[in-house]
Amino acid sequence: MGIRENIADHLKEYKAKRGLSDHKLADELDVSKETIRNCLKKQGNPTLRTLECMAAQMGIPTEAFFLPPDHLRTRQEDAKAHLLELKRILEGIV
Repeated sequence: MGIRENIADHLKEYKAKRGLSDHKLADELDVSKETIRNCLKKQGNPTLRTLECMAAQMGIPTEAFFLPPDHLRTRQEDAKAHLLELKRILEGIV
């Protein structure tokens, strides 16, 4: 899977979670409707600055656009599991 596909997948997932139209997604991410449409169609080349801005608004790291959405979820789940394990360890110390 390529970067354009990853960008489109992240945007589609975010759009679906928030129940947004393309227009509302563009407004929320502070980019043009054309940028959103091109990204969703896996066309065009958004600048790194555009990706940084969209990622910040979406609450994901910019590098997430270079990975499929399921990879990001796996990393988040791993981090959560590590934090829970650390909590259990610390509770045992107290």
